[in-house]
Amino acid sequence: MKICIISSRFYPKLVGSGTIAYLIAETLTRRGHEVTVLTDQTVRNLREGMNIVYPFSVHYIDGLEDFANGTGSQQIPTQQLYGILHEGNYDIVQVCNFMSMFLVATIRKLVAQPIVFSFYNTPNFPHRAIGYYSDSVLDMELASFILKSGSYDALVAGSRHYYDSALKLGAPRQITTLSFLGVDVEELSAIKVDQAVALNEYLGDQIKPDDILLMLPSRITEQKGIMEAVQALAKVKNRRDVKLLLTGMSNPFDTEYAHRVIQLAHDKGVIRNIVTPLKLIPRGLLAQFYLRADIIIVPSHYEGLGLSAIEALALGRPLIAANARGLNEIAFDSQNALLFVAGDSDSLARTILRCLDDEDLRNKIMTNAKDSVRKFGIATHVDHLEKVYLDLQRSQTHG
Repeated sequence: MKICIISSRFYPKLVGSGTIAYLIAETLTRRGHEVTVLTDQTVRNLREGMNIVYPFSVHYIDGLEDFANGTGSQQIPTQQLYGILHEGNYDIVQVCNFMSMFLVATIRKLVAQPIVFSFYNTPNFPHRAIGYYSDSVLDMELASFILKSGSYDALVAGSRHYYDSALKLGAPRQITTLSFLGVDVEELSAIKVDQAVALNEYLGDQIKPDDILLMLPSRITEQKGIMEAVQALAKVKNRRDVKLLLTGMSNPFDTEYAHRVIQLAHDKGVIRNIVTPLKLIPRGLLAQFYLRADIIIVPSHYEGLGLSAIEALALGRPLIAANARGLNEIAFDSQNALLFVAGDSDSLARTILRCLDDEDLRNKIMTNAKDSVRKFGIATHVDHLEKVYLDLQRSQTHG
């Protein structure tokens, strides 16, 4: 099957939607499908700088991410998308996220292939649906307009939160299905510490072998609760000498917010306890950093699901997560993780100390971790996508 995947963000960009699009493309390719990815031109420079080889074809679209962010015109990306779709003779078009779907909707009558829509923009009702407009009323209306546009043939929601949000905004129930997003949980479950991986290539001499290391494997944005993590670090440091690895600081998603995080660390006297990568950590090596960390923390205010939490659990690591939407589909307090009150640095600090001090509890959640995320495998998600693709092909043939 010839499959075209459209995603304005794509690995190696440190963003969940780009990671998921990559994992879907990679898995479909391994299964023998002919996959072509259409993504933004800025991905090219990152990819070439890290010498990353994709097992599928890629076309780079000028201005696709700028348009998706609201800082660029739709003219050039629409023309380029149409030209590729028109010439590609694909069997299925898989569109990732709302603004890519908006562009495709404008040329829907010119695109013959069935279109499958999945979005990874994280809703946070009533404040946002897409994050395109700062005005929440406009943002919700835009999402509703796209979902009600009739421009796609199937919608696959990657979490219960995504599914419920889509229906609330007007997605047709009869063509909307739920299939949990995920990572390669089987592969992650089998990974061991690789002594050959020199972490100091990425961290220098910022950590010593006996350092207690907390790891926050998220983008640097306000949504991810980075400021609360730094505030909690300052409180924990009064009792335990710990360090906090912020993996996203090598290439901050929100540079203004990153400056505020660093300033807060200075103000709180914990700047020496903040560990920032010297360069972007390749996805293939990220597991080794999870395994080095003593605790993984995911303090997000809200999530669509929470890939980093799934990765931590699949690797059997102690996880501390906010009791936030999306994460509450993955992490369960004192079972496979420890939960704290989202946005509350005091609660986070207490939970970190509890995890460090209670070895039996820590061992319990680690023991339960791997089995708790089996249903979040990318293979299961792609099974569902393949069925949707085949059903659409059959209906088109018989239609």
